[in-house]
Amino acid sequence: MAYDTKDSGKIRRNELSYLPLGVKAVLGWRLPSTEEIREYKNEYMRSQFAKGADEAKAFDFGAGIKLLVEIQDGDWSDNGKPISSNPESPDYRADWKDVVGKIDIARIMIAGLADAVFGGLFDRGEVSPEPVPFPKNSEGSPSPVTKDAGKSA
Repeated sequence: MAYDTKDSGKIRRNELSYLPLGVKAVLGWRLPSTEEIREYKNEYMRSQFAKGADEAKAFDFGAGIKLLVEIQDGDWSDNGKPISSNPESPDYRADWKDVVGKIDIARIMIAGLADAVFGGLFDRGEVSPEPVPFPKNSEGSPSPVTKDAGKSA
């Protein structure tokens, strides 16, 4: 199937769960452009041989943050204050991507988003505008990690 770049502007929303810690968050993302897919695939192939695990995670985070277009209000905070990506919200922060990028668990989830989106495209052997499904976690125990950029876990 050919990739339809006109579809890359549609927003997908998935609840991601980091099962080991029971953390859930809803991330709104867009499909990558054809050029982003090409760049990711080329860099991914290089990273398989030249990079360690930490560099690979940083690479996936970088790719994922580009696809991220919104966060659900209240999922993340900075020094105890909720942050929003919605300009109409009183909790809106223009730098919301920078703030979320400072939260360790968010970095893991955003890297996972990139891995799922790009990996899903490659695993099917085609590039498809269909959303990539994420598993939903059943109710877990309270998370021992923080979802706050201003606090350490």
